[in-house]
Amino acid sequence: NSDQLQAWVDALTPSPESLREQKHNLQRAAREARSEDEICDRLFELAVVERDLGELHEARESLTRALQISSKVGSAEKKGLLLVSLAAIERKLGRPDNAIRLLQEALELYNSRLSLNEALSTLSLLASFCRESGQTETGKKYLEEAIHLSRILGESAYPSSATLERLLNEYESD
Repeated sequence: NSDQLQAWVDALTPSPESLREQKHNLQRAAREARSEDEICDRLFELAVVERDLGELHEARESLTRALQISSKVGSAEKKGLLLVSLAAIERKLGRPDNAIRLLQEALELYNSRLSLNEALSTLSLLASFCRESGQTETGKKYLEEAIHLSRILGESAYPSSATLERLLNEYESD
């Protein structure tokens, strides 16, 4: 029934008022956090809420602060996630060169730590971002690297080599 469906939609899609309340609570939680790691986590959560509110510049600022803290704390996994998240915001802000630079930094981090699944997803994002910004040849190289890595990872690879090969065919048909 439509009332039940609407209830599900409302539950899955928080209202702007609810998001603003979450934002306020997360700002307070970041100020009151007892460790740099906790501050970093709250800033990341805050950036997600700001993004959902359409506050992209604020989200970029929150992620940048979290990244600065993460660089001091030394959690490579967290730093990689923050770099990829910041790249997505830069992309939405129409700054593809910044987005690509951040993804390249994340890829270097993942490669240095042999985080192959994260490297694979970052390679596929790089291919997509490069294609969107007109850097077709560079994007194609990233996609070929992703296909190679996906084959190495086998069934655990995401995205799969079949999906990546379809994307490469799209690249070549452009």
